[in-house]
Amino acid sequence: MKSYKQVFIEQPAEDKWAIYPALFAELTDMGMVVVGKPFSDPKETDLIVKFSYETGWDLTQYLHSFQFQFIEAQSGRIVALQSFHSKGIWLGVRDGRLKAAFNELREKNGYPPTKQFP
Repeated sequence: MKSYKQVFIEQPAEDKWAIYPALFAELTDMGMVVVGKPFSDPKETDLIVKFSYETGWDLTQYLHSFQFQFIEAQSGRIVALQSFHSKGIWLGVRDGRLKAAFNELREKNGYPPTKQFP
């Protein structure tokens, strides 16, 4: 993923868990420029990121699972997938799950651990 320079994040109609800002911060920290509109003439170094999530209940509502798809904007080829699935609330409602997924993605692609979550 280090060869990609610009990224457009497609977000779902509702982002109850504020995944977009966390993803924005993470990709920026990884050296990518997040653009605010879809690419009209994508380059080989442009990425589109799509994400989806599901909510669960365990006494209270929590972020049950989510998936990130990293797609090369020019070819439409998926270059990376990252997902997280939990069976309970014990990792915290949001931050522990995102930290685990971001650190796994970073490790797979040669980046240091996330600085975003303590």
